[in-house]
This record gives sequence, structure tokens and C-alpha cells, in this order.
Amino acid sequence: MASVPLGGALLLMLAVWSVLASGSIYSSLIGSELATLLVFGLSAALLVATRRPLAFRPRLLDAALLALSIALGFACHPPLRAAIAALGLSLGLSPDLAPAPDRAGLPLLIAVVAAAPVFEELLYRERLFDAFAATPLGAGGATLLTSALFAVSHLTPWQMLGSLLVGALLALVRRTFGTITACIGLHAGLNLRSIFEGAGGALHG
Repeated sequence: MASVPLGGALLLMLAVWSVLASGSIYSSLIGSELATLLVFGLSAALLVATRRPLAFRPRLLDAALLALSIALGFACHPPLRAAIAALGLSLGLSPDLAPAPDRAGLPLLIAVVAAAPVFEELLYRERLFDAFAATPLGAGGATLLTSALFAVSHLTPWQMLGSLLVGALLALVRRTFGTITACIGLHAGLNLRSIFEGAGGALHG
């Protein structure tokens, strides 16, 4: 893995969080779905524009890996959702606090299935993971810390729990296989299945 400066990765995280926080301003002007698409799209563009490729793969191989990962994420959604629900209930989380089903329009669909997986994986499982892994924390500490940072960026206890578990799973994929493409695909597949089932847009909200 390429060396990523920790300070730069943290500043990038703060920049992305600031962009996301501005969504409430745009929401009153253009509606919540378009505002979500705008801030997710800007975040993804920022991460892509400042990215240094870690490795080169033929485009066909990347496309095949992405498609396979999306299909796997789509298939793994039901048992993962059940595990999150069981753990949340065992921890005493109220079922009333779980994200309510929502019907996603096209802007939200694009935001959740395309933009969110790109910016969240490039930020948490690439920039921050690599930066923390290069410190004495190592890959194990990077897995825990990036999953926790991913979780606290969400709003409700259920979203935080789902984000923590999904983040740990994706960090494990990144740590084991060294590819961010698979992480993006898995994330997109999970989110797509959530929308398909009317589960509020994503396992982690």
C-alpha cells in the first residue's frame, strides 16, 4: 500500500464532513434528495480529484471485479441486515429507532448507490485506512479506528451500529485483498439491495 500522510488524510476527512454538513442548507433550496446527491457528488469528486492511484489494473479486470463485488454485496445484504438487527436488539436499541423504510427517487438512488460508495470507500478504506496502518496502530488498529470514524459520521444509533459493522467488514476486505474496487462494489451492492427492499436507503442509513 502507498504511504498516505496522516495529517492530509484527516484534513480531507474534515473537508468531506464539512461538505456533507452543508447539505441541510441546500435541502431547503432544492429538496432533500437533490441536496443529498449534490453533497455526495461533491465529496466523491473531491476524493477522486485528490487521489493518487495505489496500483494499476487493466480496466476490464477492474470492471469485472466491480460487477462481481456489487453482486456479492447485493446477495449478502439480508444476512448482514439480520445480524445488525439481532445485535442492535441484544444491545437494547429500540426497534422504533431503526431507519424507517423510504421510497428513493432517482437523485437519492444515484447518491446512495454510486456517489456514497465512491467517496466513503476512498476516504475511510483507502486514505484513512492506509494512513493509520502506516502508524504503530498497524492494520488492525486502522480497521477499528476507520470503522469507528465511519460510524460516528452517521446520525442514529441504528445507523451507527450498521456503519460500524459494515465498515469493519469493508476494512477487512481492504486489509486482506488490498483493493478498493472490491470495497466500492460491495458497498454499492449493499446499498442497492437496501433500496430494492425499501430499507431506508442503506444498512447504515
